[in-house]
Order: sequence, then C-alpha cells, then structure tokens
Amino acid sequence: MTSQNPSPASWKKCSLPMSVDALRAHDLIDVLRLTACPARVAKRAGMSEEARIARGALADSPHSLYWINELGRVYANEAQWDKSEIVLLRGWKRAGEITDPEVRFRFLIKLCEVSYHLQKYRQAFAVLSDIQLGATVGRAAQWIFAAGLSSACS
Repeated sequence: MTSQNPSPASWKKCSLPMSVDALRAHDLIDVLRLTACPARVAKRAGMSEEARIARGALADSPHSLYWINELGRVYANEAQWDKSEIVLLRGWKRAGEITDPEVRFRFLIKLCEVSYHLQKYRQAFAVLSDIQLGATVGRAAQWIFAAGLSSACS
C-alpha cells in the first residue's frame, strides 16, 4: 500500500443516485416517489477484496482523501451505508482539497445519498449546502434532485 495520493486523473468517481437522462425522462413527482423508499440491497457476508485493499491503504495513510473517497465509494456500492457514512464523514469538511470538481461533487452527493439511506435528513441537507455547483446543467439537475429528497424528508 502506498501512502502517496495517486494523481487526480486516477481518482474513481462515486456513482450518482440517478443519471441526468433518467431525471429528464420522468416527472419530478415520479422521481421523488421512486426514491422515497431506498432500494433494498443484499449485504455481503464478509468484506470484499476491493474494500480490504482500500481499508488497508487508508490505515497506512489515514488522512488521504483519495483513500477516504475509495473506501466510502466501495462501502456505498456494497450498500454498507453505516460504514460508508463513517468513512465519508472523515473527508466531508476537507472535500475542498479534492482538485477535480467532478470527483468533489460526486463525493459530496454520495455522502448526501448515504445520509438519506440512513434517514439522517438534516445531515444530508447540510452536505448539500456545502456543494458548489459548476456551470454544467447535469450537475445542477443532480443537485436539485438530491435537494428535493433531503428537504422533503426533513
């Protein structure tokens, strides 16, 4: 495991809760209705190899935003919301240090989504307030979607 942060180009982006095309294809009320009850995903019995690698690297370099992003992303992909929240919260207030604005945006949206799944709606709204939107319409649409969820639930 390396304690150095990889180059910004090698960062893996967190997945978004819904694509922009899906947002455009449905009415806003239908989108909110579909996402009001989080989908149930079977949890893994043990730790995946990807999670094990990221966890070991984060243990070697506990302040690395790269490994915080990686482990939080892996846990979220495995629907381990509580573990993902713990990891992503470590990097929330330092998210401004992530140089790639798309990675930073997806990191914060993933934390918002995880908070929503854990029914921590005020936390999700607080994370949303820290997001700085760029000029892209797609990012604005994602932010509006997440804002609608968190404000409707709080």
